[in-house]
Amino acid sequence: MYKINEWQERYEVSIKGREPKSGEELRAGPLVYIRLKVYGHKQGMGYRRLQVVAGSRLMEVFGIFCKLLEISGNQPRDKRGGLLNEKDLPATVEDLAFIAGCSNKQMKNGLENLCKVGWIINTTKHNSTEHNTTQAIRYLPENPEKSGKPYLRAYSEDFLTFWKIYPKGAAKGDAFDRWAKIKPNKQLQVIILEAVQKQKLSPGWVKEKGKYIPNAATWLNRGSWEDDLDKAPEDPSKAIDTDAQDQRRRMLKTRGGVR
Repeated sequence: MYKINEWQERYEVSIKGREPKSGEELRAGPLVYIRLKVYGHKQGMGYRRLQVVAGSRLMEVFGIFCKLLEISGNQPRDKRGGLLNEKDLPATVEDLAFIAGCSNKQMKNGLENLCKVGWIINTTKHNSTEHNTTQAIRYLPENPEKSGKPYLRAYSEDFLTFWKIYPKGAAKGDAFDRWAKIKPNKQLQVIILEAVQKQKLSPGWVKEKGKYIPNAATWLNRGSWEDDLDKAPEDPSKAIDTDAQDQRRRMLKTRGGVR
């Protein structure tokens, strides 16, 4: 079943038609309106993260979310927060698509993105994995040929969001190790994702079909989300190969000296 995350804290309305205060009675019947925090010219952290996750479908996904709020708010007090169909049963993707007047594919994509940013919770998945929506673990096969037998590697949901948009898909395990070491909070995750989207359009990354894009692990290790693109070298072929330098330093260190 799909539910609106933190419904009562974020969207519920008191019997007086305002944000409920401690101990104040909630409206019993369907809501006339739903609270939705206003940022004006600013962008809330959740909205900024949705921008990165949804990409070009941002407004479609945000529109779907507003419709889901309306669907949930049209229910009695004891059922609000959940997403039910017209028979008061847990709504499926197909049910929600029909009510919202969009395609099943659009609704499925919208729900997936909204779950990634934590605005919607799939309670069936949530209960079975016992992880929250931003740190859900997926188990994927990783380099089974190295050990001679397959094994499972766990990737956090926030890392997979980063990996999905990073333009160079090499050394995934190393990148995740570096991500886990950094342990970025939600604010830093947004900064990292925005930096990747910006740097993907920079001359150094675009030139020669992305030949000079560093591996994700190297990019994270350098803290490259803080890079000033205006000071980047104009000709990437003349840039210092720091990957090779790092490897050389490690080799020299094992031999007893660093240069």
